[in-house]
Amino acid sequence: MKKTTENKSSGNKEKFIIFAIIGIILAVSLFLFFLNIDNGNNTPTNQTITKQYKGFAFTKENNFWYTQIEVTDRFKRTKKTFDFYVHYTPDEVENIPTMRNSNNESVSPNLLLNVQTVYITTDPEYPAEVVLGGVEIAKVIAQIYGKEVKSATTRPDNRTKAPVITCDDLSASQRIILLNLGNETKIYSDHGCIVVQGTNATEVVKASERLAYEMLKIL
Repeated sequence: MKKTTENKSSGNKEKFIIFAIIGIILAVSLFLFFLNIDNGNNTPTNQTITKQYKGFAFTKENNFWYTQIEVTDRFKRTKKTFDFYVHYTPDEVENIPTMRNSNNESVSPNLLLNVQTVYITTDPEYPAEVVLGGVEIAKVIAQIYGKEVKSATTRPDNRTKAPVITCDDLSASQRIILLNLGNETKIYSDHGCIVVQGTNATEVVKASERLAYEMLKIL
């Protein structure tokens, strides 16, 4: 019995450490680590694998795919180029149901880019891998578009100092993204709150990268 208790305690401690680290990453916007994982050295150690998707060239290096993204600052009218790293290419996530307007365009950019602050929240008892989905979204919203991204939990948790934020906290000045586990992988709106849902942690990451591609207007 003592061994079982120790194993459970060790598991909770490990989950807390992972959650805390990712929370810090979101808070201080240190997403360059993910965008430039090889610190500018893009020479693959293994055989290079490439894909083309709507004019974007994706190259696989180790366990990541990357492509170059050119983004125009809507206010300064200047262009910036980023190396964008993901786990899945657009063709692997393009069939995930998402939010579209009457012109079959994604509505996510309009919901997220017209505010300065975005909260990414999830149940603190979910597997730590679910939070990785938040990192995938945050590195686009924060690093590329310069928005303030904050991590949160949907209910109090004594392992983190993250604020408690739910879809009910949506306002004109802040948007909420909820990472959720459910019976279908999809992206949908709950009265303006963006719900990124997966049937398991891996599917949440896929849906999150689907949303990231929408923000970049690749999908």
